[in-house]
Amino acid sequence: MVTAGAIANMQKQVSKRTELRMRDPAKDLAARILNRTIRVGIIGMGYVGLPLMLASVAKNIRVLGFDIDKEKVSALNKGKSPLKHFSDAKVAAACRDRLFEATIDMNRLSEVDIIIICVPHASRSAPGT
Repeated sequence: MVTAGAIANMQKQVSKRTELRMRDPAKDLAARILNRTIRVGIIGMGYVGLPLMLASVAKNIRVLGFDIDKEKVSALNKGKSPLKHFSDAKVAAACRDRLFEATIDMNRLSEVDIIIICVPHASRSAPGT
């Protein structure tokens, strides 16, 4: 037998689910940015992506870095900077504080809220363009 209390509890649960579905995604994203609960994905951990990651983690924003170079990803996850202009200590601190992780697995793009693409583009002088 279903009691009046059980029905009221079910109605509250349905109401909460409906409220979650009706939220404004833009406002929700803006709030997550402001309270630093957002996770940013950066594709390309080179001369643009790496400093962008360091600037983000300096503001306590979690970053998942993507790159196709397995050695670079491995080095980053060990706290080693692939660029001499940026110290290993900063990368190591980001990893240690669990603000940064690198991966080659593009399927993990679903884990981030925002994706920033920092990869080279073909120039007009490049062969085949």
